[in-house]
Amino acid sequence: MSFLSPITGLIAAGITVPLLVLLYFLKLRRRPAAVSSTLLWRRAAEDLQANAPFQKLRRNLLLLLQLIILLALAIALARPMRTGLAPQGQRMILVVDRSASMNATDGSPTRLDQARTSARELVEAFDGPGGVMVIAVGQHAQVMTPFTTDRARLRAAVDAIAPTDEVSDLTDVAALIAPYVPTGDKAADADRAGTLIYLLSDGLLNEKQVAATFPATDSFRWIALPLSESPAAPAAGADSPFPANVAVVSFSLRRNDARPAETQVLTRLANFSDEPVTTNLALRVDGRTRHARALTIAAGQTESITFDLILSSSALLEVSHDHNDLLPADDRAALVVPPPRRLSVALVGQGNAFLQKAIEAVGVRQLVQMTPQRYESVTPSSLARRAGGGVDEGYDLLVFDGYSPQAVPPVTSLYFAAVPPAPRLNLRGTIDSTTQPARRRVEPILTWSRDHPLLRYVALDDVLLLDPGRLELPDGAVVLATAAGGPVMAALPIDDRLHVMASFSPLQSNWPIQISFAVFMDNAVRYLGLGGQEEAALACAPGQTLTIPVDPSSLPSGATLTYKAGRETISSMPQPGRLLVGPAERVGLYHATPELPEPWSTLAVNLLDPVESDLRPRAAGLVRHDAAPSPAPPTSTAAAPMDLATHAAASSVQQEIWRWFAAAALLVLVAEWLWYLRRLHV
Repeated sequence: MSFLSPITGLIAAGITVPLLVLLYFLKLRRRPAAVSSTLLWRRAAEDLQANAPFQKLRRNLLLLLQLIILLALAIALARPMRTGLAPQGQRMILVVDRSASMNATDGSPTRLDQARTSARELVEAFDGPGGVMVIAVGQHAQVMTPFTTDRARLRAAVDAIAPTDEVSDLTDVAALIAPYVPTGDKAADADRAGTLIYLLSDGLLNEKQVAATFPATDSFRWIALPLSESPAAPAAGADSPFPANVAVVSFSLRRNDARPAETQVLTRLANFSDEPVTTNLALRVDGRTRHARALTIAAGQTESITFDLILSSSALLEVSHDHNDLLPADDRAALVVPPPRRLSVALVGQGNAFLQKAIEAVGVRQLVQMTPQRYESVTPSSLARRAGGGVDEGYDLLVFDGYSPQAVPPVTSLYFAAVPPAPRLNLRGTIDSTTQPARRRVEPILTWSRDHPLLRYVALDDVLLLDPGRLELPDGAVVLATAAGGPVMAALPIDDRLHVMASFSPLQSNWPIQISFAVFMDNAVRYLGLGGQEEAALACAPGQTLTIPVDPSSLPSGATLTYKAGRETISSMPQPGRLLVGPAERVGLYHATPELPEPWSTLAVNLLDPVESDLRPRAAGLVRHDAAPSPAPPTSTAAAPMDLATHAAASSVQQEIWRWFAAAALLVLVAEWLWYLRRLHV
């Protein structure tokens, strides 16, 4: 706080305060008078007039109140002011990040608390006629309040932003703010001018999403959190420049194909700091510690640990470390392991030896080959494996080779040169093998999604495709691989079941003779056959919905399935033959009420995201989703981070606050007058 007229205030205080104190040193010179009694006069007549010096200064509440009044008025005369955020525009949009990293305890006490404090300051300073909109973003965006000028409502909306352990996704934000983002068309932007957009985040966001969501203009500001690079938090060492965060970034299980009871548990710990960290890792099975190891993880490195277990029945696996760091959500992870089972797969087509051998090599329990005619004659309900059904009932995965079914299968499926009959999903450009050779073409695969579970450890740079088709995909599809003509491999969820499509036949490529084909089929059979789980265990991420193959009719009459973990509760939505559960906003172990058959009675929700766990401050630019910092500062000021101090210097005004001191003086004056009247009537 500074003053515009400090001399005026000092002069006023220097004159009035001593005069007031001097008045309390004066005493009365009373005229003698004969009265019958002074009992009722003693307190009422005390020191009402000062006409003779001097008396001893005594403790007096009136004196204290009057001093406060004079000091408050003197400060008001000095015209105090503060430097405040001064957003100037027609309307303002506040986007508050509430993802997992915002729960780091290097804020006040967390980064999310800092974001809420900054949001309240912006709300108080803004006076545009269009008002303020508050949006909270995690895995999904939530409008806390539409545009309003009611500051009380805005403060309540900011305070209502609850923390989550989700990963930030700005897709929903882009749709919400699109009507207010300039497009470059002067006519269309006439109504969009004057909209200020503030992103309050620690910057652990997808850089491409930020560039696509927010305008590259001065109307967008990113206020970087935490505001201090020297947070008061438990440090990894005395000389550590930033407190370490040790995170469990991977926790998975894989069974032996030949002996399913034999399992291998793999976990990875990452040290996101500039100093080595020593910690203890514990693995628990059904609440009992089975393994414990002491680890020293080098600065900025990860450590992989493998455990061998025999699990002949369902079990709950938990892994955790004991390092005291900034983010508790990534200190542990859990897996619900179902009883061992081998998968049942149906191959629909005219016969493909490469596909048959690749599926058998995975170690499935049974592989049934069907012609398209036989498949269409089977009752659809008999294709899906039912919870509690017999060993030979239904299939875990359907593989279609060159044949598109007439209806969407009720089972997770894999398609080669075929697609399911879904709206706006088409396979274009396929060429029959009898086509003249002059018109045929060979295309390599240009790009593929290396981080998707289906393509993990799969190299496609040497794969050549003969006359590949092109997939026309609806909204919600995920492109897995692309050739010159467009997408050649994609995944599409339909009715909460994943369907993976390749626009080409393996026989029309050199892929079957490469090791990557066997790796892909192993990934696909395991991932798709286990219902979208990467390994033979059940877990999900915050913000993710899980499908449970439990018939809602099997629940007690009138009962609604809920999962609880402490104060957190997630509910379910009944669907034909199954239940949709989630999403859960916080990590933890959720237990079902009423209880379900194993392994569905417990739901494990884990963070397992290295981007959210890497809490180290960023000097400039947003952080890419692969956790690699931007090589250079962003070229646009729209993507440049600002702390509050920098932002205040760039776009703030001096706000006079003398009215607050004048109001305080008036309030104390009323209190002093009431106390004075009370003394007169004693």
